[in-house]
Amino acid sequence: MIPPHEDGTVCKIDEYWFYFGGLTAEECTVEEYRKCVPENEIIGRIFETLEDMRCNPEEFENEYGYYRAVLD
Repeated sequence: MIPPHEDGTVCKIDEYWFYFGGLTAEECTVEEYRKCVPENEIIGRIFETLEDMRCNPEEFENEYGYYRAVLD
């Protein structure tokens, strides 16, 4: 699966992906984002996005379940 546009930063888990990082990530290419945001902060933002999915099962139950199964 290819993201719908080349701008913005995505996290790819197995065959699927999601945007993370808010406006900063949306305004940067992946390379720019990685240069200006420390790796531990990127990991934290990905975790926060997954946690938001977990806390909103009515909207993200299948998606979160998929990511969890792959990561487990």
